[in-house]
Amino acid sequence: MKKFALLLLAFCTQPAQANADLLEYWHRISPWGEPAEPPPEQKPFELPRLYSDEQHYNSYIEPLRKTPSIDPDSVFTTVLKCFPAQSAFNAELSVVGGFRNGLDQFDQDLPTISSHYVGLVGKIPLYSADERARRREREYQIRTITAQNVAGFIAAIASRNQAYREVGLYRALEARAQARVLNGIAPTTEQVTFLEKVAASHAKVIQQEALIVQYRLALGGLCENSKREQVNTWLMKLTELE
Repeated sequence: MKKFALLLLAFCTQPAQANADLLEYWHRISPWGEPAEPPPEQKPFELPRLYSDEQHYNSYIEPLRKTPSIDPDSVFTTVLKCFPAQSAFNAELSVVGGFRNGLDQFDQDLPTISSHYVGLVGKIPLYSADERARRREREYQIRTITAQNVAGFIAAIASRNQAYREVGLYRALEARAQARVLNGIAPTTEQVTFLEKVAASHAKVIQQEALIVQYRLALGGLCENSKREQVNTWLMKLTELE
């Protein structure tokens, strides 16, 4: 220790060249070599966000996403009108023609000016009671299936829009939880909870989008080929967001 003090005193009182010599002498007798490698940087664990973005918890949150107002009666009627088979409850008009070979083929109240006639008459197919009942039952089933698909179609659109709103809200809460965890205010489990909620609401969006496609294709599938594409295009426009 005494020797170190003498070296330090000499270093302070000697000129620059002498000080350089003293430093060299010190390095020779010093037990320390070059500086050791610094320790690796330790970063605390940071739970990533579901969307891996930099959204701040005070960022603007989109309002409830809306679609055009849908009239379920118009959807129901449109789909029924494009069904290939005609309704069992509707009468049909047909043009009929004939050729008269003799007066005995007609009633006395028919005109006798010409041997030919053309007329527009109403024709209602004749069915037995059982067959008529079966036809009505089949048509009732078609109407019921159409009504169920229309209701599911509209409900899926509303649920999808609500799910979009939930995604926005939970993303903001997830960002807030991340900031609280980084500042040591809350445990990591708080952010994990909201991350799970964001994932669940995002899965709900996917599920409702799939249901919209299912009901749209089911409604379009009730139409004949010549009208299916037009109805399907119209249904797709009903699902668009503002």
